[in-house]
Formats: sequence, structure tokens, C-alpha cells
Amino acid sequence: MHIFVAFMQYGEGMRYDIVSGEGTKSVINTRGAHVEDLHLLGERIIRPSPDGKPTHGGAATLIPYANRVRNAIYEFNGSTYHLPKNNGKNSIHGLLMDKEWTPVSIERDSIRMLVDLSGRGYPSSIHCETGFSVSSDTFTCSFSITNTGQKECPLVVGSHPYFMTAGTWEIRSEEEIVKLEYEDGYFPTDRTVPVESGSLSPEHGITYDNCFRGTGTLFIRTGYGTLSISRTNMPFFVVYNGEYAGGESVAIEPMTGAPDAFNNGIGLVVLKPGKEYKCGYSVTFNNETESSTETMR
Repeated sequence: MHIFVAFMQYGEGMRYDIVSGEGTKSVINTRGAHVEDLHLLGERIIRPSPDGKPTHGGAATLIPYANRVRNAIYEFNGSTYHLPKNNGKNSIHGLLMDKEWTPVSIERDSIRMLVDLSGRGYPSSIHCETGFSVSSDTFTCSFSITNTGQKECPLVVGSHPYFMTAGTWEIRSEEEIVKLEYEDGYFPTDRTVPVESGSLSPEHGITYDNCFRGTGTLFIRTGYGTLSISRTNMPFFVVYNGEYAGGESVAIEPMTGAPDAFNNGIGLVVLKPGKEYKCGYSVTFNNETESSTETMR
């Protein structure tokens, strides 16, 4: 039996709480399948958006592309497609953030939603499902995308969570990571450079808005404990600690492909008619600072 937990009107979407035990709760909005808030073990993990814009806080769902598409235009299988210009002359963060997702399964600790996309500068139709769940110390997000049309289509899936920090922060990976070199400020090339120290931090005033590649678990020392991010079929991630991070968070954005993958092809998934693509990530919180430090070594 599906258990309805809690909801309230929020803009044009509905707001649901999913809970597990004491101090673990996430707030999910059906408009854009947006994660508005997340607490694990009583600690706020995700910074809510201060202005209501889904990519300025929480965790936005980015489909069928994440980050920017240069000049809001791309070619695919011999045809040219135009996207909405919503970031200067570029298009950013997909086509579903203003769409209403339909809940199809609601439990005390989980919710699953779906939406269909067609047209709007896209060569085929896709059926999108996303699931969110919480356990005592873990938040999990899953995506399933099926091509329901007659043509192949390009696909990049991403999420845009802002993780709370207390003072400084540090990101480490259990495996090698590389940084994608950029041109024109926002658009990566196929050249990469290794992250030799194996870690990223805002020391010396560094501001990130960069894409990295690496498949291992990411460990983020937050100042109040350690977050572990494990990813499935999402080998790219953007790190952002600019204006919208508010000096109290860092966005670590799991993605299946690189920014502008519709043009540069880096990590691009080509989904054939009738085929399905699955990906996702989970965030586990360790609030024991000393043992968390040992985990990152």
C-alpha cells in the first residue's frame, strides 16, 4: 500500500516529505522533480534555494542536458536543433525544470515520479522516471530515461545539489580524477589535466565552476562531518562555489556527460528508440569528524 506522508501547495508543484527515523527527511517538489531540502541524522545537508530558483539551491534535476549548450544550438544526425536561450546566448540545465512530474509511488521513505518530454528542440520523445529515497544516514536519487520516439536522441542527465559546509571544505576521490580544460569560459575541450593532489578545496580564495571526470566515490569534508557520494553511470561532476553557493555550501553536480556534450560529444549518450538508460547517485553522511578524516586518507 502506498503511504502518503505530507504535502502542501508550493508554487505550481506539490511538496512531499519523505522521512526515515529521527532527524532524516527530504522535501521533494513535483515541479521539476526538485529536492528542496535534505536532513540526515539531524544535520542539514543541502542548502535550500534562497530565491526560489531551482539551480540556486536544493538539488535540481537536469534532463536531457546538464550545464550549458553553446549558442543554444546543436546538430544531431544531420539535423539542426534550437534550444531556449536562458543563459545569455546559451541554453542551460535542460528542459524539465518547469515541468510538473507525476508521482506514481509514494511511501514513507521514498517517492517515484515520471514525466514525458517531446518537441522543444529535441529529436525524439523520452519517458523520464526519477526516484528519491532516504534511510537513516543516506539519500538516494535514481533516474531512468526511455526513448519512446522513432529517432535516436542525445542525452545527458545531471543533478545540481548544493551541500552545506561549515567554514572550509575539501573534496577527495578514492580514484584518480582529471579536470577538463575549458575554452571561452564555460565550454570544455577534449583535453584534461590530472588533479595531482587528489583533492579540491577553496584555499587561497579559489572559486570553482569546473567539470571533472572520475568514477570513484567522492568524499567531502564539510566541517560538520563527511559526505560520501557514490555514482552509477555518472562519471562527470561539476564543482561550483560561486555566488549562489552563498559562502556556506558547495555544489557538486553528478552528470553523465560534460557541459556542451550535445556539441563536443564528451560523455554523450545516444539513446536508440525503445532503449532505456539508468543512472543515479547516493549521499551518505558520517557525522563523526575524526573517523571521517581517516576515511578520506
